[in-house]
Parts: sequence; C-alpha cells; structure tokens
Amino acid sequence: MSRVRGVDLTRLARDPRYMSPDGFRRTAIGGLLVDATLAKAGVMPYQADSGIVYRYNPPAVLEAAVADVTTVPVTNRHPSKFVDVTNYQELAAGHIIGTPTFKDGHIHATLAIQDHKLIKDIEDGVAREVSMGYMAEHDGKEGV
Repeated sequence: MSRVRGVDLTRLARDPRYMSPDGFRRTAIGGLLVDATLAKAGVMPYQADSGIVYRYNPPAVLEAAVADVTTVPVTNRHPSKFVDVTNYQELAAGHIIGTPTFKDGHIHATLAIQDHKLIKDIEDGVAREVSMGYMAEHDGKEGV
C-alpha cells in the first residue's frame, strides 16, 4: 500500500458549468463568494511516490463525504502539509459557507474567499481551478 495525494481538479474561473449565473459575488467586507464544484466521481489522477496513479471515486463515496466538506478550509494551491489547528492561520484563505450538496456525481459548495491575493488571482484568471486535497490508500491493484 502507498499513500497518494488526491487532486480532483475542476474549473473555477467564470466557467458557467461550475459557477453561479452571476459569477463571483462580493461580501460586505470585500471577500469573494464563489460557487464551485469541489469533487467529481470518476477516475482521477493522484500523485504517488511512484508517479501518477489513477483511482476510481465512486459516486456513493463522494455523497457520503459531503458532511465532512462543511469544515474544510480553502487554501491557495496545495500546501505541503494538511491544514489543522496549528497552521490554520498560516494556510487558510477562506472557508465553505452553507451546506455543500451532492448532485449528478459532483460535490458543490459556496466558497467564501477572504485572502486578498487569492481574490486577485481568481478575478485575474490566474487561479482557475479548485481541488480537494486529501490522502488515500493505493493498493497497487489494477482495475475498477
């Protein structure tokens, strides 16, 4: 078994498939609200010690994970370590607001971005994707 880092990339910047019809919305304090698809069912690439491996994410597994997504912080890119209480202030750039949903094999949520640099990167089209970062066990077996 090897541990792999999950990277489920979905489009972010003004893509009508993943954004609200009116695009990005500002909060009263200048933050940015972004409706995004956080994860999708299907075969996804993951970075393992041995290189890229592909893992199948069944819809039922994602649907069961929706409740856990409510507490996930938003970061700018994938930090080298996972966010926890000891590094939250250093790494967090926002959070999820409201209740995430699962529909058509996708987890959807509204992100409240509070970090000025990330807001600028999103508005300028530099940050164009969103990715759930997590670890998974890979047993090395082929097939689905």
